[in-house]
Amino acid sequence: MTEPTDYYESCTQLLPGAAAAYEEFHRAVPGRIDRSLRAAGVLGWKIYLRGDVLTHCVTVEDRERMDAILDADPTGPWWLAQANRFLVSGASPEVRRPLGRLIWDLDWPTRETRAPEPHP
Repeated sequence: MTEPTDYYESCTQLLPGAAAAYEEFHRAVPGRIDRSLRAAGVLGWKIYLRGDVLTHCVTVEDRERMDAILDADPTGPWWLAQANRFLVSGASPEVRRPLGRLIWDLDWPTRETRAPEPHP
């Protein structure tokens, strides 16, 4: 296993009242999201929920490399199009402690859909 070199935290804002629906949506991500993140060098990704704020805690081999790989991967826009229905567009609150309750971890099981997922 490669030694992690980058760790960062960022926040996104959920629409008012969307926390429960988002948590259900994100409980187990599709396998292709997991594969895409790991191929880009993501070693760990946890999401915490506090009120209507999601805090993303990411450990990655090389953030610039990850960004370049994910920017070129059509999986990201496909996933964001689904997640954006729960998020306040453009909102990026400050990271605050305590982070809240852990609602997702990259190491948790993924879900594989019965029908093939559409490619953008």
